[in-house]
Amino acid sequence: MVKQRNFRYLTFLFAILMMTGAAVSCSSSEPEEQNFRITVRDGEPSGGVQTFEAKQGDTVLIRYGTNVTGNFHIHGYDIETEVVAGRERVEIFLAETTGRFEIELEELEETVAWLEVQPR
Repeated sequence: MVKQRNFRYLTFLFAILMMTGAAVSCSSSEPEEQNFRITVRDGEPSGGVQTFEAKQGDTVLIRYGTNVTGNFHIHGYDIETEVVAGRERVEIFLAETTGRFEIELEELEETVAWLEVQPR
């Protein structure tokens, strides 16, 4: 009798754990807001060239800062953001296209970051 109760209890506990795990894994597939920062000083990205990761359907927010006036260009999305030296600028867009995209400071023809958008 005791063994049967323990078995039922363990079965019940296992079912609860499985449902909790399924709920957590389902919630991670919802679109999220991804926040990134690119700071360029004297033509070089602070911290080196980074790779930013997002999933298709996510909202991407990139904060740009630089000590030279220029245009940041996200290739593949054809988004250009003009940033005045010493000022911060924010660009927000929906990550619709999957792939690996170069983010370049156009005037210097320098890659400052990569954006990787994975399928959801």
